[in-house]
Parts: sequence; structure tokens; C-alpha cells
Amino acid sequence: MFLCNPKPKTSVPDLPNVYKLQSKTDLTNLSIALTKAIRNIDQSITTKRICVEILSEVLVKHGTNTTREWISGLITDLGAKGFTMMAVVNPRMHASEDLYAVLDLFDGEISIIQSDDPLDCKKSILVKKLRNQDYIKNPICLIKPK
Repeated sequence: MFLCNPKPKTSVPDLPNVYKLQSKTDLTNLSIALTKAIRNIDQSITTKRICVEILSEVLVKHGTNTTREWISGLITDLGAKGFTMMAVVNPRMHASEDLYAVLDLFDGEISIIQSDDPLDCKKSILVKKLRNQDYIKNPICLIKPK
């Protein structure tokens, strides 16, 4: 299932599992399209994940309170339907207090770290928080140095 902007960088075919939106920051239409898409998901699927890649844009356009309210509602509604919700956010676009006001709603926080040091791992993943789960506290290398 895909929800996408009607003017994406690449052509998106008209398919039953593709929902095109007028704006990626219109929260009402986004929620309606998401609800329609979720209704069409095969109920026998046990592992359901959703990734919101527009969290930074929503936070910039709507501010902390509206974004937090919207994400909180999504997490509650989708969690009740068996979904794991993930979001992508650019931490450099937001003030720390705005960023963490929204990130605090999620059960976990994972960062991708890049290093220019030739002796370090070029790209690694770091789990910063994972509520009620055991996890590795050190960065895990994704791309080894040459």
C-alpha cells in the first residue's frame, strides 16, 4: 500500500493499492486516505507496519501541538489495528524541544549515523530508545570501512 503525492519525482501507476493525495501536509485528507488504505489490507496479514516519511514536513507546517495530536491519534488508532508505526524525521530541521515533543510519543528511536573518519564505520545504526525491549546499546555498523 502506498500513499503518495500526485506529482511525485517518478511516475506512480494507478493501482488498487496506490492512493494519491493532493497535498502531503493536509492532515485531514491524509488521514482519510490512510483510513481507506487500511480498510483494504488483507486482514489475515499478521505483521503490519506503516512508515510516515513526512513527519518533518508536517511538524514544520503545523507546529508541535497539531503534529503531536495527529501522530498520537495515528499511533493509537493504528496500534489498535495491529500496526507498528514508524516515522522518518530530519532532526536538523527542528528545535530540540519541538522534535522531542513528537519523538516522545513513539516507543523507540533509531538513528543512522554517518562518519567521514576512515577508521570508523562509514554508516551505522544506533538504537537510542526502545521501550519495554532489550536492545544493543552500541552502534551497529551498516557499511564497513574500506
